[in-house]
Amino acid sequence: MKQKIKEKPYKTATKFDVCTHLQPIVKVLEDNGNAADRLTGIICDKGDGNILLVENEIDFKLIENHFELPDFIVMNEQKSRIVCSKCWCSLEKKVTGRKFNTSQKIFY
Repeated sequence: MKQKIKEKPYKTATKFDVCTHLQPIVKVLEDNGNAADRLTGIICDKGDGNILLVENEIDFKLIENHFELPDFIVMNEQKSRIVCSKCWCSLEKKVTGRKFNTSQKIFY
């Protein structure tokens, strides 16, 4: 049976973690060998919202098989990104040289 991601109650992103809508997805990715970049933490991009980077490719089949995703969680395999359109948080594969529209200094 697939896990449902509930719309409410929820908490928005913090300095080091995405919204509670995406937290179960992060956990499944980490339990299956991926790693969130918690040293950088949440990147507050002016165009793309709050982004948590992951080290490896996002396993979209794993997510599809594990979760019953609501309409507000959008998986974009082309951009290697999962977005919560309720909270404007996303998970994204870390890509060397990627520029973010933020005042933060991003080092990785």
